[in-house]
Amino acid sequence: MSSDKKPLSRKKRGYLLAILGGSFGGPFGWITSPLVLYFLNKKVKSKDGSQPNIFKLWGLLGIIGAPISLCLVLLLPIPEETKKADSNKDFFVTKEMYGEKWPFTVDEGAVFCKGNSIYFGHKGKFYALNGTAKAQFGYPFPDAIWKADPRPEMAKYGLKIPTTAIDEKARSLCK
Repeated sequence: MSSDKKPLSRKKRGYLLAILGGSFGGPFGWITSPLVLYFLNKKVKSKDGSQPNIFKLWGLLGIIGAPISLCLVLLLPIPEETKKADSNKDFFVTKEMYGEKWPFTVDEGAVFCKGNSIYFGHKGKFYALNGTAKAQFGYPFPDAIWKADPRPEMAKYGLKIPTTAIDEKARSLCK
């Protein structure tokens, strides 16, 4: 049989159509649709020896399979971290919220907690608020953005504003 006489279901174009058709099933459909076509080509034979209409059978399976594939993708569990971030919008912190207790030279950021690691983020840069975050993620301590204590008796010793309030906020996200 020459390649021109091959049914569409056995040509590369047929598999391309299967991938496009699988788009209705989402990412799962992109993979399963061509696989279904491949297995149908291998397994389905007509009784009289002629080539049956594989695309008709593939289309019927797709009408049933695409919604099932899409449902499977939608039913996948959402990771805990995503749920926590979506349900808890309190991780943003600002200078206005903390007043004189704000320990950074930047005006806003976000605090995070993962395991025992607590850290602060500002414009894509992260800073460890404890040794665990430094060890686990390699984030630097916030020295570059840590504000000096404005009280002269503390400033003369090079002391900084404590990060205690921000640390507590980050730890509250661990619960």
